[in-house]
Order: sequence, then C-alpha cells, then structure tokens
Amino acid sequence: MSTALHDDVEASVNRIRSCQANQHGIPDNAGDIIRGADGHAESYLHGATVLSTLAGFSLSQDIDVSQNRVYQAYEDRFGPPPAVRGGFRDRFDRSRHADEDAAKASELGSLSDRLSRMAGHLSNGINYRCRNACRDDWVLWTQVGRNHRRINMCPDFFTSGYSESQQAIGIIHELGHNRLRLDHHNANTSAQRVGNPECYASFVADIFGVNSWDSQCPPR
Repeated sequence: MSTALHDDVEASVNRIRSCQANQHGIPDNAGDIIRGADGHAESYLHGATVLSTLAGFSLSQDIDVSQNRVYQAYEDRFGPPPAVRGGFRDRFDRSRHADEDAAKASELGSLSDRLSRMAGHLSNGINYRCRNACRDDWVLWTQVGRNHRRINMCPDFFTSGYSESQQAIGIIHELGHNRLRLDHHNANTSAQRVGNPECYASFVADIFGVNSWDSQCPPR
C-alpha cells in the first residue's frame, strides 16, 4: 500500500476503540488491519463512483455496454428498472424515462451518486470499535438511524482469513446501513435490491473482482 494511501487512511479513521489483543481473537495489529481495510474501502468507492458514471454515460450515448464489467455488475446485483405507465422508472430517484436504456443510464448515475455519498461519509471519519462477541455469522455491524459513524468489528473480522479487499467490502456494506440508512437484506425482487446494502457492496466487489463473503444479494 502506498504512503499516499496510508495518509488518506489515517485521515478517514476517527477512532479505534477496545482493540487491544485478547483471547477473543483480536490481534495486536488490529488497528493496522482496520486502517488498511478502511483505505481500500474508500478507494473502491471512489473508483466505483467514477466507473458507474462512465457506464451510464456510455449507455446514454448508445455505446454497447453489454460486456462492460460495471454494467454486468449492475445487471447482476440490481436487475432492470421497472416498467411503468409511459416508460420505465429509475428506482433510486423515482424519475421516469421513455425507454429502458434511458432508465438504466439514469440508474447508473443515481447509483454513482449514492456511492459518492458513502465515500464522503467514510472520508469524514468512522469510529471503529472491536467487540469480543457478536451474533453468530456476524463479521461487523452497525445500527441504522443511530451511531451513524460507528462500525463494530467482530472477532471474525480478524480471524476468518478474509483478505483486506474482502474486509473493505464488508465496511462498504455497513456504510449502506449508516449513511444510506438501508434497513433490510431482502433481494427477492429488483425493487427490494435497491434497499439492500449488500447489493451495493457486492456491486463494488464485482467491479474490482473481489469475492464478498456475504450472500444476501446473490446474482440474479
């Protein structure tokens, strides 16, 4: 990791609490691990923001995006916009468009806006706190509507063998909860996927070739 990225990481972590090494699996370098994952998450979000904008613009200009990785990730994780009277609706901003491609281009732009908000929230500083115990299968967690700048790190974050890239995707999932205030993990319909934070995290993961450990937004 470059020195410049380390500088960005230091600026985006407000506080790391209760992360001393202990018998629950918190390692002695927990702070460094968190900072590395935080920096990766910020880089991924900034990159995905730009790439989503470009994919949406390409689609709006009738450029073939069928083999574009960003477009494929969008199709896999969010699916198509719904048909409504008079056209198709952007599920993110509720705008209406005459044809499906125009609605998809709009959705990619709207998705870029949401990712940008998540990146800004992260760069303004997150309070990370290590927890000695969590519910089964939890790796990290936050609360929707409360403690908007706290992300809690479970022992599994450090002990499950996840790469720094996978840890970063986990942080992005939690930002969907505490910045976008998304409060469910339903993925049965295209409409539900817009409100599921894992769909955003998996979208970013797909763009950068990362395997998310979370299966709550499977490819369509």
